[in-house]
Amino acid sequence: GGQMNIAGVPPHKDYINWGLEWFKDEVAKRDIDVRFNSKADFESIQSMNPDLVLIATGSLPFNPSIPGIENGVQSWDLLYGKVEIPQNKKVAVLGGGTVGCETAEMLAEQGNKVTVIEMMGHIASGLEGANMMDLYAAFKELDVKVLLNSKVTDIAADHTITYENENESKQESFDYVVLSFGQKPQGGELTQALEDANMEYRVLGDAIKPANFQNATTTAFFAALDA
Repeated sequence: GGQMNIAGVPPHKDYINWGLEWFKDEVAKRDIDVRFNSKADFESIQSMNPDLVLIATGSLPFNPSIPGIENGVQSWDLLYGKVEIPQNKKVAVLGGGTVGCETAEMLAEQGNKVTVIEMMGHIASGLEGANMMDLYAAFKELDVKVLLNSKVTDIAADHTITYENENESKQESFDYVVLSFGQKPQGGELTQALEDANMEYRVLGDAIKPANFQNATTTAFFAALDA
């Protein structure tokens, strides 16, 4: 897991960092063995001989099979600070989910001319009402362009995007391309290994299905109660 480390980066999301610090403080108050820089593979878990394994491995970015997908930069890498945020560029954000839209707003605040390309007929699905209104207002103020019902079919090396809209193939050139096609659960191989070894386990949060923090913490809370 660990998406709280990037969720507080986009505009208006500072409050998530407060929650992150609260969790850190709560863990520090208790006798919890926290092991950093350690891979939780089957062998290491088996050596601990646990009575119960809680799998909270979270999710990873999902990349569809689009020619030229390697010519884009992951939104998570921008949020983590792994790559430098562009400034004063023409930027395409491919995918208009919550992460894509928040990344688009962040990029627009850096002087970039941003276009969000989304294959569905709406953006930011799952975003709460008040936050959705703030997002729309920010997009209008920052002149963020949104293309709905648009399916990307190719990403050229020169960052020309080919997409289908209303049964018509269209192209537009950009300086920079950001990938934000959603997430996929990770940890499936570990779960299967535990299953094969008849070890007791519970899968939590995004490792079941990518959702939000409320879902992740709720599933963890009830799993702990049942432990």
